[in-house]
Amino acid sequence: MSSISPQKMSVVIPTYNRTDDLCRCLECLAPYFAEDRGCSDSFAVEVIVSDDACDKSLEMLLADRFSWCRYFTGPGQGPAANRNSGARHARGDWLVFTDDDCLPRPGWIDAYAKYTGEFDVLEGKTTSNRKRVRLSETAPINEYGGCLWSCNFAIRRSLFVELDGFDEEYLFWKEDQDLQQRILKSGRVIKFLPDACVVHPWKAPRAISKEHMVFAATRMFWEKHEAKPSSEAAYFIRAGVASFVKVTLPGVWRYSGKGVPYAALLNLAWITEGLRVLVRK
Repeated sequence: MSSISPQKMSVVIPTYNRTDDLCRCLECLAPYFAEDRGCSDSFAVEVIVSDDACDKSLEMLLADRFSWCRYFTGPGQGPAANRNSGARHARGDWLVFTDDDCLPRPGWIDAYAKYTGEFDVLEGKTTSNRKRVRLSETAPINEYGGCLWSCNFAIRRSLFVELDGFDEEYLFWKEDQDLQQRILKSGRVIKFLPDACVVHPWKAPRAISKEHMVFAATRMFWEKHEAKPSSEAAYFIRAGVASFVKVTLPGVWRYSGKGVPYAALLNLAWITEGLRVLVRK
């Protein structure tokens, strides 16, 4: 028997009022806790759920159906803070992040564990459960790496602590891209692992009324990473027009018009934001 202690992988799942999705996610992880699985000599697993809804009935449900899962109430201050809260409860050498609406594929943690001795940050593949049928559907697809979406990556816990985790000032959007930039600036290499795969089902889009939060997060990212464009107005207008021409118009034929009105309104929101900046000047 090896005298080297196995790596402990702490899976961190933030959740908020998505009990059915969360249960499907945990079902995918259940084989790691099956009695006939045996003990791996290379890694151990724990699963942490951080619940921003602070739902007592969910805590009871998990205790009954997934007794191996560690439940904690979240701080109720957005996804970044909820992930950090879950990470603080972790006892593992590695943090493995996914979302409550993701479905980890068999061998997901195994794929990460193979590379824990070579890299400090590992990025997995995120795919979906079917072809897209509406332009308005959304999923953080990442089949070739370079994204570091928060729904599927692993990081050495000591590095996560060193970098102060996710920036909790990002209340909505961009917190994972911000962490990616800080990792790269620290000189670390992010290794993409296509075998560390989760399925993210296509979902209904966010409300366009929340787009102002996207704009705010974008500006915060620019300021923090000295990436502000020479013209904010031109950036938003060009982004809206380019998306309309390259995505929305082709979507009329590709998706038989399904979801196109939403996409057009989203394009308009970006163009309007650019015009608002011009008027403000």
